[in-house]
Parts: sequence; C-alpha cells; structure tokens
Amino acid sequence: MRRLTSLFLISFVVAGCGKTDSPEVAQTAKGAPGSPSPASSSPMPPVEDLDRSKEAYEQVMAAADQFLANQDANNAVRALSQAIQLKPMDPNAYVKRAAILAEAKMLAQAVSDMTAAIELQPENPKLLNTRGYFRLLMQDFSQADQDFSDAIGLSLDYPQPYNNRGLVNVSLGKFEEAILDFDNALKVQSDYVDALNNKGFALINLERYDEAVSCLSEALKINPDYMNAITNRARAYSATQEHALSAEDYSKAIKLSPGTLQYHLLRAAEYRAAGNEEAALADTEYVNWAKKLVAIDLRIRQNPRNAEAWTAKGRHFLIRSDLDKANECFASAMKVNPRFADAFLGRALSHYKAGNWEQAVTDCDQALALEQLPEAFSIRADACFELGRMDDAIAGYESAKRFDSQVVEAYRKRSSQRKQAGDVELAKQDEDKANSLEKYLSGEFTPQEEAKAPALVVPVNFEQEAKVDEESVNR
Repeated sequence: MRRLTSLFLISFVVAGCGKTDSPEVAQTAKGAPGSPSPASSSPMPPVEDLDRSKEAYEQVMAAADQFLANQDANNAVRALSQAIQLKPMDPNAYVKRAAILAEAKMLAQAVSDMTAAIELQPENPKLLNTRGYFRLLMQDFSQADQDFSDAIGLSLDYPQPYNNRGLVNVSLGKFEEAILDFDNALKVQSDYVDALNNKGFALINLERYDEAVSCLSEALKINPDYMNAITNRARAYSATQEHALSAEDYSKAIKLSPGTLQYHLLRAAEYRAAGNEEAALADTEYVNWAKKLVAIDLRIRQNPRNAEAWTAKGRHFLIRSDLDKANECFASAMKVNPRFADAFLGRALSHYKAGNWEQAVTDCDQALALEQLPEAFSIRADACFELGRMDDAIAGYESAKRFDSQVVEAYRKRSSQRKQAGDVELAKQDEDKANSLEKYLSGEFTPQEEAKAPALVVPVNFEQEAKVDEESVNR
C-alpha cells in the first residue's frame, strides 16, 4: 500500500489528541532501513563510479523514489545516502531520508538528517517544524517546543507549528497554554480539523465539557469520520451524563473500526449508564465472542491444516448467524481433511439455519457415512421434520436418543398423517407416544413410570457458544 506522497503525517496520539504535521517530503516505505553503507547488497553502483553531475544526482534520486514506491526502505535509504554524497548542499535527500528513518522509529538519526537540512536552509519553517515533530515523538519536549517556536517566528501564518506546540503543552499537562496554541492555529486556518480535535481534548482535561462538545462537533462537520474526534466527544458526552449520545458516538467508532473491542466495552458502559442493560449485555457478549475467535485463530495460525480448529471457527460464526463466513471455514476444514465428519455436520447446521433443508440432510448423510454422530442424526431429523418427512424425522430422533418437545410434535404430526391415510391404529400409537413423552417431559410421571422412561437428551441449541477451553486452544 502506498504511503503518503505529499504530506508526511504520522499520528501522534496523546490519549486522544490528533496528528502532528511536517512539511512536504516523499512517501515512506515499509521495513526498517539498514545501514546506508554501500557494502549492503543493492543494484545501486558505487558512488565513485557515478558522474558527479546533475544528471547523476537526478538518476540516484529517481532510483530512491522508485524504491520508495516499491516499499523498499533499505535501498531507498542507500540511494538517498549516495545522493547526499553527490550533492551534499541540497536538503531534499536529507529530508526524504529523515522521513524514512522516522517511519522506522530511528528518530535520533532522523533528527540528525533534519538538522543537516536546516543548516542548508535555516529560514525554512517547514524543516524546523519537521525536526520539532521528530523530537516530539522522542518526548524531547523542550527541544521540540523550541523548534516549533522558531518555525512560528519565521512564518506567523503557518498553522502546523502552533498545533504541534499545543501538543507539547498537552503532553506537559499545560492545557490552558495548549488551547492558546490551538486557537492560534485556527486563526490561520479555521477548518484545521486536527487543531479543533486537539483543542477539544484539552478542554476535556480542563472539565470544560460543553465547550469540548462544541469544538469536537465542529471538527466532525469537517470530517465526519475523524476517529479521535468521535471518541473524544463520546468522553465529553459521558462526563455530562449524556450517555445515550456517548453510546451513539461509540457506535460510529465501531462502524469505522469494527475490530476494536475497546469501543464495544466503552459503549456497553454507556448503555448501562443510560439504563439499557440489554444493549450493554449484547456488547459484552460480543467482546467475549470475539476473544474466543482470537483463540481459535491462534490455533489455526499454529497449524493451518487443523480441520478441527477450522470447524470450531465455523461453528463460532454460526453463533453470530454469519453463515457465509461459517461455510468458508467448513470448506477449509474439508479441504485439509475431506473425511472430517464434524466439518460436514457444521455445514449441515449452517444449511439448517438458512432453511436449506435438503442440503442439510445431504451433509448429515455425508457426516454419518464417516462417523455415527448423534448430533448428525438429530440435525437430519430436524431437517426432515421441516420437509414433512415424519418417518425419517422420528427415526433420526430415535437414533439420536433425543426426547424433547420437537419429538413430541413429530409424533403428533405423524399421527395426523396416518389418520388421514386411514391407519387409525398406527395413528393412535403415535398419539400415545406423544402423550407419554409429553407427560415425561413435564415431570408428571410417577416414580415407577419415570424409572421406565427414556433418558432426556437436550436438543441442539444453535445459540449456545462453542466452548474454547485452554486445552483446545493449545491443541
């Protein structure tokens, strides 16, 4: 994926703050760059073999840009190092190399490159802002503050250093001073969304919640998907007891980042505070479900050919009625082990939930051909029940040794079918069985009758979560 090409913006998060800004530099590349020494393997020719001319410099810079486009940080750094040797008085290569080094968390080296660039262009406020930004990431707040102040001194209408100096003050707990800086940034650029968000965050810390909500709402008018502003406003709403509005903001955050479980927990707390216990419980249950999914995925990563783990994952998706993902998992299980009965049974469950009764029967038959699983008999029986095939349904329930209200209903339906067909005696037998089983299930048997009654077997519960115990996770 391509990195930012014109503005090198890396998020600087201070418990909800927004971004810092640096001047125009090249896109950065993935991977930590190594030493720029020509001893490393690279298609770049040695410096001494290059004609020290403008053409040679441009050739090396073009190569660096190509490495950046290919996300090749190591060779990009080496190419830029050669460019610096070819044209040491041009700051561009220093700035580009600094961006890559900073992306690789080599901040001290990045600061060194920016210092070299600043020595070549001391009146360029963007270079000072960038070095300050790197120092901010290093938590060198004093030096960062000086760089931002110097940048402001060179260009009063440059908003980014105001915002970044505000973040220094936030980091130091100087929220009043931070707000002054954010306001100055907004005087220069009224739609500066990062400054609006950061000001809102500072206002929250000063417990000026209504002002914070107003400021953050303004930021969200400009960028409705600005995550930090959404979650910061949720915090402000919560502090003013506007729990329903806070939950609404966390819902927006979840939509933007569905994999962040923390937002579900925060929303659950807001729902609970608003008196919506049902919604709070749903969020809590989802978090527990997602954590179990992580455990199953760990098993699959440890052994991608683990058919049991793939099947467990499919069953886990069935709990959320995500049939497409469940079927993908069952297919993966069948691919690694075509004779794994539980995978066919899992897909049968999926077909049953989708109302595809015939497909459910077919998959149960395939599972039973591999292993006589009571659950396969049971699911097959339920599918046959839905298809009106009561003989097959009852035979399946008997094979599964299942006795519940569904079985009672199957006997009654078959009794009705037999009565319509003129088989009065057989119809009466089915009705008697239904009545006897119903009496047993209601607990109305005498001790003597109960001793003769079949054991109760709980029917399949599609909503029961698959258990992922520690032993199975580590299997």
